[in-house]
Amino acid sequence: SQSRNVVARLRGTKYPDEAIVYSAHWDHLGTHAEEAGDNTYNGAIDNGTGIAGVLEIAEAFTVAKPAPERSIVFLFVTLEESGLLGSKYYVAHPLVPLANTVAVVNIDAIPVVGPTKDLVVVGLGNSELDDVLAPIAARQERVLIAESAPEKGQFFRSDHFSFARAGVPAL
Repeated sequence: SQSRNVVARLRGTKYPDEAIVYSAHWDHLGTHAEEAGDNTYNGAIDNGTGIAGVLEIAEAFTVAKPAPERSIVFLFVTLEESGLLGSKYYVAHPLVPLANTVAVVNIDAIPVVGPTKDLVVVGLGNSELDDVLAPIAARQERVLIAESAPEKGQFFRSDHFSFARAGVPAL
């Protein structure tokens, strides 16, 4: 079978050759006929909410005044659930060279339980972007917290890891 990444770029006004990437995966579609029981991929949270979040971010950037100085890449990768194949492919064939990609923010799931002050960061402490995010969250009266079960290795199983492994600061 085949699958594709979906990518768009909003060119920056001052540094168009540099980019910040916002990403999410979209591979919870369809069914697996060979699986017993409910074989439907129920991906509303993981990762329908991530896709919706990146689309909201994209809409906000398209109307932002002033427009962003760096280019913004909106990346919807496939096959995260099959071993990060979509993000690995993008890292090998980037729209903006990785040397000019200054940060990656990957949204894997957005809780739909109502307002919260906690912002869960998978792999908290593994990225220099934590230090960038913390004061922004504090201005919104939010606090960064680590995921509840780091021993499950989610930092290494989500699409931001493909970028981090290639030396791009990723959150």
